[in-house]
Amino acid sequence: MKPASLDHHSSWVRLAGEPCQLASLGYPLGLMAPEAGQRLTLVQSPSLDSTGSVLFVCDGNVTRSPFMQLAFQALCDDGGIDGIDVRSAGLQALPGHRPDDHVLAWLDRRSIPHADFTSRLLTDQHITDADLIITASRRQRDLVVRRNPRSSTRTFTLRQLDRLVGGDSVSLTRLDPDCSAPAAVADVAHHRRGLTASAGAADDISDPTGRRDSAYRATFALVYPALERLALAMRAVDHPSSSQEKNSHA
Repeated sequence: MKPASLDHHSSWVRLAGEPCQLASLGYPLGLMAPEAGQRLTLVQSPSLDSTGSVLFVCDGNVTRSPFMQLAFQALCDDGGIDGIDVRSAGLQALPGHRPDDHVLAWLDRRSIPHADFTSRLLTDQHITDADLIITASRRQRDLVVRRNPRSSTRTFTLRQLDRLVGGDSVSLTRLDPDCSAPAAVADVAHHRRGLTASAGAADDISDPTGRRDSAYRATFALVYPALERLALAMRAVDHPSSSQEKNSHA
């Protein structure tokens, strides 16, 4: 299995888990802040026996949410994060469609499987069942919450979630020891809401569908690093004790 490549810039990388090295530098994650432009490699580490579900949502379920689902699933697989059900759906999707050709080309270049994917329409049951719901835009987030107000504590845009947990410089602590990793990330993010100012439109990921190639490249370049940090957050909430031990020696 190929290691996942990580492109981090100004944020700290925090991994509260079993040993997982930055192969190019030899340091445990969480003990250093990579400089801008450094290319980091997440080495395969022992699998986490996790459970829970993540649901990515956009409008048509052909570009943004399929990209997020399939790329995040690959990151979980490469990072040894097992047992998380990763799916996607669209608020206005026409069921049965394949992802956008630009998405398929990006996935193919990275040997990420996609043969079984077809679009599906978001249902109320999808919202009820998901431990963590991640949308591409604030409008989509608000529409999900309007359909199920109880989902407000576990529904975020991807960029909002990244602001709340993705660039953390302190350990992510599981607030409920019995909940799944996705539910734990949602719980931490929810409790941090209100501690920072809203980013407004900066929390949105625009839809590149039907636009120039450069629009797709810009979208993928924005989304993928946030998914990498989300995968690290999933690991962080699974092994807080070992991270705290590492921090005490730092």
